[in-house]
Amino acid sequence: MIKSTDRYNLHTHSFYCRHGHGTIKEYCDEAERLSLELFGFSEHMPLPDGSFGRTRMHNDEIPLYLEDIEREGKSRSMTVLRGFECDYLPRFRDYFRYYLEEEKVDYLVNAVHFVQHKDRCVSPFEDRMSVDDVYRYRDQLIEALDTGLFAFQAHPDLIFASYRSWDKVAEAVSRDIIQFAIDHRIPLEVNGNGMIKPKIGDEYQYPRRVFWSLASEMGAYCIRNSDCHEIENLAKSRGMQEEFVNQCRLKRAYPLVRSGRLGFQF
Repeated sequence: MIKSTDRYNLHTHSFYCRHGHGTIKEYCDEAERLSLELFGFSEHMPLPDGSFGRTRMHNDEIPLYLEDIEREGKSRSMTVLRGFECDYLPRFRDYFRYYLEEEKVDYLVNAVHFVQHKDRCVSPFEDRMSVDDVYRYRDQLIEALDTGLFAFQAHPDLIFASYRSWDKVAEAVSRDIIQFAIDHRIPLEVNGNGMIKPKIGDEYQYPRRVFWSLASEMGAYCIRNSDCHEIENLAKSRGMQEEFVNQCRLKRAYPLVRSGRLGFQF
């Protein structure tokens, strides 16, 4: 077992995702410069049918990505982990499970970048979210976490980058997400990438302070990650993340590695 640490980043994107830059080696160099002890790559996982393929590596690049990380990690003083950030779709549950259990990746991360409708999907990054979208977001997120496949929930408040009203719907959906995470001991991520995007008024797009104040009140555990897509962004938001966690008085989960799998100390 690798002891728990507060010097980590578990949400990292490289050139493999097609909307990021930097090689695995360059990121590891920067992580060592920052004296990180645990460093995880979480590239967007490609799906067998090519869904969301504009922002994913090709399927035949998966072995290259995993080998690249494993090779680079052997020469480092820090522990380097192999992971994927996943947009969960129920029909691919066994596909995700295969990579976690058979290919021995160290962890999977759940994220909801696209709200699914019967004939289309919408994104908090690009579309105005309706009340129905907010409920669908909650349902997708909880359904994914309920599989037990995912180590933590990335940017759980991403929907509120577009749905800005903190009304009864927003509060109720947030309570459901937070309570599920508490009941199943799943850390929620304070995401640094949203902190370096243009603000909306005087607020971050995400993390949304009102969501995290509620998480603090309810007793959820958090982790904080950069979600970097550029090498320089690994360090850029670290101070902001730390300040935000302290200001919201959030309880922290500390990552560790147990039996070759990412876990947390609460």
